[in-house]
Amino acid sequence: MFETSSAPQLLVHEARGVIADVNPAAVRLYGWPREAMTAMHFTDLGTPETWNAPLRTRHRTARGEWREVELHSAALDADGVMFRHVIVHTLPAPAVRANAAGPDTSAVRSVASEPLQDLRSVARRVGHDLNNVLTVVRGAAMFLQDVVQPGSQASEDLASIERAADRAEALTEELRRVAGDAALQQDLL
Repeated sequence: MFETSSAPQLLVHEARGVIADVNPAAVRLYGWPREAMTAMHFTDLGTPETWNAPLRTRHRTARGEWREVELHSAALDADGVMFRHVIVHTLPAPAVRANAAGPDTSAVRSVASEPLQDLRSVARRVGHDLNNVLTVVRGAAMFLQDVVQPGSQASEDLASIERAADRAEALTEELRRVAGDAALQQDLL
C-alpha cells in the first residue's frame, strides 16, 4: 500500500533523521526524484528537528514553493532499526490578499452566484477533510495487514474497512465534482 497509496508517504530513519524512502505520491507532491529525496534530511523539507504528530507545518518543494501540510506518523521497527512512517496531508493554502492595505476586489462576486459558490466551498472543504481522514484510515489498515493472520476475523474486518474506505473515496469524488475543484482532484490523485 505504501507504493500505491494516493497519499504522500515517507519513511524517516528515526535516529539519523534522513529520508529512507518515499512513495510516488510524495515524489509528485515535492517534485524531487526519489533518489534525491532519499539523500535528504527530513528537516530539509521544513520539518522542525523535534516534533510530535500530528504536526501542522510548511514543507518546501523542489520549485521553492511552500505547502501547508499536516504530518501524521507511526513508529516502525524494521529488524531493530526504528523508522517513522510519515503520512503527509496537504492543507488548503490560506487566503492571501494581494493588497493588505486596500479592499480585496478579487472577492467581488455576483449576488446571484453566492449560494452556488458557498456550496462549492463547503464541498471543497468537506472533500479535502474526508480525503485526509481516509488517508489515515488506509494507513492504519496497511499497518494492521502486516500483523493479522489471513482468513482471521481481524483480516475480514480489515477487508470491511477497505470496502468502506473505497465507498468514502467515491463520495469524496462526488464532492470534487460538485466543488468543480481541480485542487481537490489533485489530492485524490
